[in-house]
Amino acid sequence: MGMAESLETHRIPWSIDVKRDMELVRRILLTVQAKSSLEPELIQIDGLDDAVVGRHVEMLFDAGFLEGMEHSTLASEYRDILVKDLTWDGHEFVGAISKDELWQKLKSAIGPGELAGQSLKAIKDASIAAATAYLKGKLGL
Repeated sequence: MGMAESLETHRIPWSIDVKRDMELVRRILLTVQAKSSLEPELIQIDGLDDAVVGRHVEMLFDAGFLEGMEHSTLASEYRDILVKDLTWDGHEFVGAISKDELWQKLKSAIGPGELAGQSLKAIKDASIAAATAYLKGKLGL
């Protein structure tokens, strides 16, 4: 095998087609919430492509939901984000979407396709409003 062939077979695709997946966003936030330390680390989710997870982590970092630092290499398809923790906004959002009952209600009311098309802020605000209403109902308020 020649040098050109070797380079060709190990070429990394520089463009990944990633559509925002709110179910994956939720899984990432729950994974970060469950971390046992504040040691910065790459977030990986079993069974999912690292590039897709990494791109979603990058978007959540840029949106201010994750605290961490960039760690990029020339071979990376996206900026690697070493995640330390959730930010305050991240904690509020995951608190509102962590209860399966509320998450399912939100998904069924809006639909997964439309959910992915909404702004993250709108989804966060709606989730917090639903969680607040749920809590008020539990407290009899």
